[in-house]
Amino acid sequence: MKKWMLGVMVLAMLAAPMLACGFPLPAGTEMMKVSKAVCAETEAAATCQERQDAYQLMGKLQSATIPDFEMKMVVDVEGENTEISASGSVEYMLVDSNEGLGANIHAVITDGVVGGADGTTPLGNIEFIVVGNKAYTSEDGGETWTYEELDEMTFFGLSLLLGLGGPTGAGLDLYADPAIFTVTEAGEEELNGQTMHVQTLSLDLLKLMTASETLSTLMADTFGAITPLGVGEESLGMTSEEFVGLLAIPGVAEEMMKSLEGSEASTTIYIGADDGYIHFVAEKFVVNMVTDPGQPPLVMSYELTGHITEHNAPLTIAEPTSAEQGAGLFGEGGDLFGGGGLGDSLFGQ
Repeated sequence: MKKWMLGVMVLAMLAAPMLACGFPLPAGTEMMKVSKAVCAETEAAATCQERQDAYQLMGKLQSATIPDFEMKMVVDVEGENTEISASGSVEYMLVDSNEGLGANIHAVITDGVVGGADGTTPLGNIEFIVVGNKAYTSEDGGETWTYEELDEMTFFGLSLLLGLGGPTGAGLDLYADPAIFTVTEAGEEELNGQTMHVQTLSLDLLKLMTASETLSTLMADTFGAITPLGVGEESLGMTSEEFVGLLAIPGVAEEMMKSLEGSEASTTIYIGADDGYIHFVAEKFVVNMVTDPGQPPLVMSYELTGHITEHNAPLTIAEPTSAEQGAGLFGEGGDLFGGGGLGDSLFGQ
């Protein structure tokens, strides 16, 4: 039982950084924490400065387009599997408010699936506009629209679906401690007539687990971020202080790492050599934890890719004037996170 609680605590510890692993776009009035990018201990000064400058530029964006996002999330707890995948496009326009996503968005899902214990629902040809806390949905190419108000739980799921962390994600940075990650120069690529400098940031899970101060901060950020899921420390079997203290005991973190084989977290970014903006992001985030040799492992994976274009280009996202209030895709019984199943899938409650 003790090891099971540890496993769930690890999943909880790394749930919030999934929001930080989205596209590097500002949200509402929040300055992206990652825009103060730190240098890894063994990193060359040139690559660090280039990344710092890029995140500073991205933090000042007012609008952008992601023409080809692809996201896949798999959560498997005690043999209960949830899979959510989506691909499509997003137009993003910053607003001066932390309500909702901190931005107005216009998204099109061209392909995807939501699967869980209740079956699988295919997604496709779905268009939606989010303004403030309202979502407007069309499944007939924009001929008719319905709208509904979204709650915190739904915004959490929507953030993961589209790789848009919102104000909460903007306040998170998985690579804030120089001692727990490395940076690799992955060469150069040509993209849209511009040379891209490619960097890959990789998290060292063992170093994270043994960096007590950093881990304590991450745990505090985690429980703040997952509040909409209705999951608190009391439901996970131990407090974050107890968890961090346990890992500080010599040998405990190393022993836990034996159960985390195959787990990883990495971020790859393409930085324009001419304009300094980030033009492509690839995130890979996998927790694979064996809690009992005779039982299936706890698995949580999140992968996201997409190009970022039209940096600061003029953009208008308006609410459809003909929309009628309806159930839509997001509320109770809807295809996207209806019924609050996301929290159940993540933590097996």
